[in-house]
Amino acid sequence: MFELEHRVRRVDGGVGWTFSRAVPMLDAEGEISEWFGAASDITAQKRAEEALRESEYAFRSMAEATPQMVWTAGPDGQAIYHNKRWYDFAGYAEESESDWLSIVHPDEKDRARSLWSEALHSRRVFELQCRFWDQRNETYRWHLVRAVPFDGDAQTGPHWLGTCTDIDDFKRLSEELEARVNERTEALRQSLMEKTMLLKEIHHRVKNNLQVVCSLLSMQMRNARDKSVKAPLIAAHSRALAMSLVHEQVYRSESVADLNFGEYIEMLAGQLFGAYCVDPKRIRLELNIEPISLTIEDAVPCGLILNELLSNALKHAFTDGRQGVVRVAVRRIEGDSVECSVGDDGVGLGADFEWGRGQSLGMQIVGSLVRQLRAELVASHEGGAMFRFRWKCGAGTAQGTAAWPDERQPRADPSPALGRGSAKLLSMTREGRQGTAEAN
Repeated sequence: MFELEHRVRRVDGGVGWTFSRAVPMLDAEGEISEWFGAASDITAQKRAEEALRESEYAFRSMAEATPQMVWTAGPDGQAIYHNKRWYDFAGYAEESESDWLSIVHPDEKDRARSLWSEALHSRRVFELQCRFWDQRNETYRWHLVRAVPFDGDAQTGPHWLGTCTDIDDFKRLSEELEARVNERTEALRQSLMEKTMLLKEIHHRVKNNLQVVCSLLSMQMRNARDKSVKAPLIAAHSRALAMSLVHEQVYRSESVADLNFGEYIEMLAGQLFGAYCVDPKRIRLELNIEPISLTIEDAVPCGLILNELLSNALKHAFTDGRQGVVRVAVRRIEGDSVECSVGDDGVGLGADFEWGRGQSLGMQIVGSLVRQLRAELVASHEGGAMFRFRWKCGAGTAQGTAAWPDERQPRADPSPALGRGSAKLLSMTREGRQGTAEAN
């Protein structure tokens, strides 16, 4: 039999490939009498083979130039090809049968084999970080193994193209960096804890000093016979107590940055009711307080304002022995703004009440603290007396406030722009007239 692949010149002048095959025909004596042959055009096949060789050459050239271990595997996961870098790293002879699983660290081999089996079954992208044995340096190094499936020929089915990238230096640097970060974080946490304890101790000592002042004032109150002497002592005592409670709340809280203002108001109101010897059956306290935390910068002036307003209600709202209710409400409005209100159903404000004229020391303190908070205060006659003030948290040292109208009455004419360090104080008389004054 004769077989030959050869090139032929076509009629059009081009060159093509032909596969010729011939078989001899024998006569009666067994001698070749003639040949019977056929020729097939295999130009397309030859071109496909040439393209495949060029593609394989390009792939192998790229794989050898890549600074990674490159390999291919069949549908069963068995290795078909490794580049030279693989053999140099693993210490195997070139073209010897091996795969990447053979050099995986023993502690990670079972997991690697299981994940590789799942990838083969699902034909999903495979990725794994594991340690490979470096035969040259006789140590294990971390590698990132990644493989993607691609379609093979019809006979063999899907194949896999994989790479193994050395990430040992990156892994060790990451672990070292993480250890340093953790160490630094722990040091900062310890430093913050120490500073927090120090700040709490400062608040505790301030509270103790204020308690000493309160105790001294209490002794003076007990010895005072004249009501005109005793009244200012009670007022001073309540103011010192209001500041003391703020520092006590900060000392007890987990964070020195803010305190639970609701708990503070409950404690303050209870102390004031006791200081003024209020009969709880005659005057009841109603609290409507949302859970709000305030910084100490806001809590101290706000607490002192509430102290003055509560004291004012307990001293003047029920002087004729009538029964009544004192209401305190705190709520958050418009994002960072907070509104506090103190009201009662007692005798109410005087008919000639006007803010800024003939005020007591307590109301002067309120005006000063409202300015400090950059807040706005509304005093109105709502079945007794009602004081409401609102401010933006943290605005006491940074920005001014926007004016807001009393909900029951139309706004008065706009006031001139307030200068830095001023606050708007609004008041309303018994007849409903609204007045305006500035605290500077």
